[in-house]
Amino acid sequence: MKDSYLTVEKEIRFLSEMIAMVIEKHDQLIEENQELREMCDKQEKVEMKNDTKKTLNEIKRENSTLKDRCENCEVGLQDLKAKLDTNVGTGKGISKT
Repeated sequence: MKDSYLTVEKEIRFLSEMIAMVIEKHDQLIEENQELREMCDKQEKVEMKNDTKKTLNEIKRENSTLKDRCENCEVGLQDLKAKLDTNVGTGKGISKT
């Protein structure tokens, strides 16, 4: 009976150690999981920044194109104004040229 008591006691000690190891591993995994979540969050922010940069670059290109078109229109308007001023000054009015 004493032998069976010792065997049960050893099994209980073994199970207690196993439970302690499982709990320790569980805690490690929770910590690693948290670190991975933080890394994922950072990666998502970096990806969002990259997407934002791409969008901003596209907008800059479009704005540059529009600015060039606007400048061309301004030059054309100045030419028309000069023609109008010349024609009004000479009394011819607006010519078809």
